[in-house]
Amino acid sequence: MRRTYLRSLILTGTMAIIASLLPRTHAAQGLFDSQPVPKDRFVVLARPVGRSNWTLLVLEQLKPQPRCWSKRPDGLLDPSLNRFDFTGICSR
Repeated sequence: MRRTYLRSLILTGTMAIIASLLPRTHAAQGLFDSQPVPKDRFVVLARPVGRSNWTLLVLEQLKPQPRCWSKRPDGLLDPSLNRFDFTGICSR
């Protein structure tokens, strides 16, 4: 049986050294335009799947009403996407 973890460890270390030697530029800045967005328009919801995995859902409020989510008294968020046609109102 071959031990592949040693090869993976060496490869990971080599990549880390190479990455530290490269100049620190904003490589993605040339590919994507980024602009600040109002953080009250977005929310991230996490749902457990199985014992150790999660699925994430990012919601964006495009129009003011109806709300795509509501705050519960316990501090959690309740998505309201299943209660109305959210086309043009909410974005996933």
